[in-house]
Amino acid sequence: MYPSSLQFAYLAENQIQDIPSEIGLARSLSVLQLHENALQGSIPSEMGLLSNSLLELTLSNNALQGSVPSELGELSNLYMLFLSDNPDLSGTLPVEVMTNLTALQAIDVSNTSVILPPDGLQHPLKALAQNLTYYQWINECKEIFPCNGPK
Repeated sequence: MYPSSLQFAYLAENQIQDIPSEIGLARSLSVLQLHENALQGSIPSEMGLLSNSLLELTLSNNALQGSVPSELGELSNLYMLFLSDNPDLSGTLPVEVMTNLTALQAIDVSNTSVILPPDGLQHPLKALAQNLTYYQWINECKEIFPCNGPK
C-alpha cells in the first residue's frame, strides 16, 4: 500500500477518516502531515515502526480518540509532534514519549485531554522542555513550565 521510498506525505485537509495500521510499512517516511482531516479512532501503535525515519508528525485538528501510544516514544528522530485540537485524545502522556524523544523541538497537545503524569514537577519532561523551541500544554502546563510559545 505504501511505497518503500515515500518520504513526504502532505495530506492535510482531505477528509481522511483513519490512519491505517499499514502506515508502519512506509519505512522511509520523514514527514507525515494529516492535520485538518476527519481522522477518527486511535493513533496506531504501528507509527513506532517509523523510528528511523519520521521527523515530523502532525495530527492536529481531527477527532482522534484514546491515549497516545507509548510506541511514539520509539520515534527517536522526531523533532515535531503536533496532536492539538483532538478533544477526545486523552490519558497520561507515556513516559517513553517524554524521555526517548531527545530530538524533539516542538510539541503541542493543547485542546486535548492529554495530561502529564501525577509526578509532573519531577518528570524528565521538565528538563526536555528547556530544549524545546516551542511547546504548548494544557492542564498542568503552567505549574510545570511556562507556556509562552517560541523562546
